Amino acid sequence: MNGKMKKIIKKPAAILAVIMAVSFMMSALTGCGKKPPAGDPPKFEVTDVVLLRHGYSEYKIVLPKDGGSLLETYAGEFNFFFEQATGSRLPVISDEGLSYSNTAKYISLGDTSLLRASGIEVPDGLGVGGYYIKTLGNTLFLTGRTEGRSEGTLYAVYELLEGLLNYRCYAADVWRLNTGVTELNLLKYDLKVVPSIPQRTLGFASAINDEYYMMRMRAEQYCDSRTWFTTGHSQTQLVNPTELTGPEYADWFVGSGHDATLNYQSIPMRNYMAEEVKRYISGNSAAKVVMLGQADNFTCGGLVGTNPAAGREKYMNGGGEQIEFLNYIAEYLEPWLHENFPGREIIYMMFAYHYSEAAPAEFNAETGKYEPYVAPDGNCYVKPRDDVGIYWAPIGMDYAKSITNPALAGIAENVRAWRDILAPGNFYHWAYCANVADYFINLPNFGSMADNYRFYAEVGLDFIFEQGPVDSVTATFEELRIFLHASLMWDANQDPVKLTKEFFEHYYREAAPAVQEYYDTLRSWHQHLLEAWPSAFNGNIYFHIWASEFWPKPIMDNFQRIFDSGCAMIAPLAATDPVQYQKLTNRIKRLNMTVWYINFKYYKTYFTNAAYNAMIDEFEHYTIVWNMIQGAEGQWLGDLIQSWRDGV
Repeated sequence: MNGKMKKIIKKPAAILAVIMAVSFMMSALTGCGKKPPAGDPPKFEVTDVVLLRHGYSEYKIVLPKDGGSLLETYAGEFNFFFEQATGSRLPVISDEGLSYSNTAKYISLGDTSLLRASGIEVPDGLGVGGYYIKTLGNTLFLTGRTEGRSEGTLYAVYELLEGLLNYRCYAADVWRLNTGVTELNLLKYDLKVVPSIPQRTLGFASAINDEYYMMRMRAEQYCDSRTWFTTGHSQTQLVNPTELTGPEYADWFVGSGHDATLNYQSIPMRNYMAEEVKRYISGNSAAKVVMLGQADNFTCGGLVGTNPAAGREKYMNGGGEQIEFLNYIAEYLEPWLHENFPGREIIYMMFAYHYSEAAPAEFNAETGKYEPYVAPDGNCYVKPRDDVGIYWAPIGMDYAKSITNPALAGIAENVRAWRDILAPGNFYHWAYCANVADYFINLPNFGSMADNYRFYAEVGLDFIFEQGPVDSVTATFEELRIFLHASLMWDANQDPVKLTKEFFEHYYREAAPAVQEYYDTLRSWHQHLLEAWPSAFNGNIYFHIWASEFWPKPIMDNFQRIFDSGCAMIAPLAATDPVQYQKLTNRIKRLNMTVWYINFKYYKTYFTNAAYNAMIDEFEHYTIVWNMIQGAEGQWLGDLIQSWRDGV
C-alpha cells in the first residue's frame, strides 16, 4: 500500500472536522422537514378552453383504430394520474369514424386519423424517443414519429401531465402530482422535444422487472424484445463450443470450455452463424438489433488470437477483426432479407469490449476526422457496413472521472473514432454504474454523470445502457441513481445538484436534510480519497474500495450520527402517519446498512456481543424488506451474514 496514504488515513480527525463543518452548512441551507415544493407555474399559455370544470370534463382520448396495446397503455397512464389528481377519468375511444373540427374536444394520441386530417406536420428528427405536442382548436395532439418504432407518444403523455398537473416521477412508488384539482383549462402547445440520448435503458434490480417504473423514467425495458433479437455475449450461444465438439468443428474455435471463443477466419463457422441468425430474425417481427457479442473472457479469436502480427496488419486491432466478421454476416444475409423481409432494417452489433474496444481507425489531419484503417495491401477490411454497429463497453474505465478529464483523453478519442466510422444510429454504449465488487459501497461516480452524458450527446451516441446491480437491490442510493441516470440521459443539460436535492425532498421528505447531509459528507470523503490515493481508490467497478483504511471509525460514527438524526426527524410521523413513517424508516435504514456493513467487517471489537448480534439482526431484517440477495456480484448475502454470526 501507499505509505503516504496510510499517514493521511491514520489521522482522520482534521478531515472529519472539515467534513462535519460542510455537513452542518449543507444542513442549515436545506432546512428541516419541509414538504415537497408545489412546483413551477405552467410553462405554456393557458387558454380559455375548459378542460375540467367542477371535476367534469367533456374531453375524450382518441387512439388510432389499429394502434395496438401500447397506445392503450399510454392512455391508461394518462388516466391513472389524471384520476388521482382530479377524481375523473377521460373516456378512451377509437378514431374510427371521427372527423377533425376546431371545436371537438379530444386528446389525440399517436398517428390518428384526426392528426392526419388536421393538417399538422409532425417535425422530422424525433427519433425513437422524441415527441411533438400541438394544440389546434380545442384538440390536443400528442405524437412521436409516425413511421417506425416510437416511444415518443408515451413521453408526450408525461409532458402533458407535468404541464397540467405538475407530475414528475421519482421512484416506483413516489411521484409529485397536484391533487384535489377541480378546474383545468387547455394549455397552448407547440412543442418538439428530442432527448439528449435517443434510446436509454437501465440495469438496476429495482427497475428491470417493473415495466411502469421504467416507462415513467422514460427508459426502455431491459433487453426489450422490440429492440433486440439476441443480447449479450451471444456468439458462443449461437455457435456453442460445448455442443459442436466433433472433428468437423475443430477449426471453428480458439481455446476450449469457458475460455473458448470463435475462430473468426473459419468460413464454415461464419456460415453456420449466419444461418442461426436467420432463425432469430424470422421469429421476431418487431426487433431491429442482432447482438453478436464475443464470449465474456479474455481469449482472442481468429488472426488476432492465433497470429497477432498478421491480425494487426490486416485489421489493425481486435475491433477491426470483429467489424470484418460482422460485415461478412450482414453480407451473407442481405439477399435472404431482401427476398423474405423486403424493406426491413436490421443492425448487426458487436461488442467493443476488452480486446475489441479500440476503433480500427486512423486520424486524417486534413479532414479532421477518423477514417477506417487501410491495410498495407491497400485494402480496407474494417469499414463498417451501414447495417453494422458497435456496443462500446469500457469495463475498465474510471467512472469517477468525467470522460472530458485529460486522464481519459484516449478513451474520449476512441469514442470520436468509432463515431466517425459508424453509420448514424449504430453507436450503442454499455456503461457501468455500480461497484460490482461490493454492493454496500457507493461507486464514486456522482460527479461524472452529467459531464459524460453531455459529451455522449455532443458526439452523437445513439443508445446507452447503464448496467447497475442487475442481480440484487442495493443500499447505495439505488433510486437516486436511477433517477439521475434517467433524467440526465433525457436532458444532459440539467443540473445534477438540483435534481439530487429535488429527489431527496420527495423520496425522503421529512428526513431529506439528513440524507442530503449524508450524501454531501460521503461525496466530500470520496473526493478526499480520490485525491489522496488515486491508484487504489477510484471509479473502476472492480476495485476493492472497501478497505479499512478508506473507512476509519470516526467517519463511520459520523455517518451513523447523521442517520440517527434522520430517524429523529421522522419520529413525529409514528403517531400522525404511521404508514409514511414506516416507509421513511425503511429508506433511511437501507442507507444505514453501509455503516453496519463496515462495522461487521472491521469494527466488531467496538461492540458487545449482544449489540453486535442485534446489529446483524437489524441488517438481515432490512435485506428481507428490500429483497437484497447478494453482497457483490456472485456473492450470496445469506452466506455473508452467516459468516458474521459464526464469527461472534
